[in-house]
Amino acid sequence: MLLYEAMHALHEENPAAYPIYQLAEAAEVSKQAYYKWLRRSETANDQLNQLVMEKIRGLDEAHKHNLGVKRMTMYINLDEEISQRINHKRVRRLMHIAGIRADIREKKHNHIKTNEMYITDNVMNQDFTALAPNQKWATDMTELRYGANLEHTLKLSAVIDLYGTYVLSFNVSETETSAAAVQTFQRAYRISGHPRHVLVHSDRGAAYTSGAFKNYLRRHNAHRSMSRPGTPYDNAIMEKFWNDFKVEWWDKQHSFTFKEAVKAIKAGIDYFNLIRRSETINGHTPEEFRNMAIYGGASA
Repeated sequence: MLLYEAMHALHEENPAAYPIYQLAEAAEVSKQAYYKWLRRSETANDQLNQLVMEKIRGLDEAHKHNLGVKRMTMYINLDEEISQRINHKRVRRLMHIAGIRADIREKKHNHIKTNEMYITDNVMNQDFTALAPNQKWATDMTELRYGANLEHTLKLSAVIDLYGTYVLSFNVSETETSAAAVQTFQRAYRISGHPRHVLVHSDRGAAYTSGAFKNYLRRHNAHRSMSRPGTPYDNAIMEKFWNDFKVEWWDKQHSFTFKEAVKAIKAGIDYFNLIRRSETINGHTPEEFRNMAIYGGASA
């Protein structure tokens, strides 16, 4: 019974703060009824609930309280120790009993209407699907704040392979420069084996319209695509990644020095590539999904 389970969970967490007699009074039930429930024979369903609860608490801690009911359910059903499929209603109930909820601010959604002007330059045309690794890449820079009072800023640039939304490379710099953009792509090409004819999408920031950046991509026979002026939704895949990165990771960090900030950024990129799973890629991590395409089913 949900009421008794909630009483038991609170009492187990802190017996001094939540004595049974007070919990019984608050719930308007008798202590005898609670203890009768407690002494009942443990059923298979009780054992399953206990196992799922342990998994929920572990996942909540591992993912820094980022998981809501939907994603928590996905992770639970990927666990080989869980012998049957668990529905979201059970997960919601157990999360409620444990006092666990996603501790993230509301994500922003950009609903800017697009303008059909400049469509010739926007080769990507908001088609962010890719059938294989290294077909389509997206790139962008964002600003992050750090310091004792968040008084310092840095620029984080990244290249994302749209196949599985895998972060190929990132670069941290004090300002947005063409050199930073080129360095990010140097790492991306090196990691991916220097593929040819990749469709590369960016906005029209100064770093991406510079001669140095355009010449670098030209030497790699890359196809260019750029967002139309005033339409950030043309690079929605990067906008979403930055928003998720900040909401689920960066907002929960506090780096006092530049060195600490870089370390936290690397840990965050590793989290999104190696740990965070997504239903859009069949419950895999981006690295698993990418490796299955590259190595024919093997995942590193």
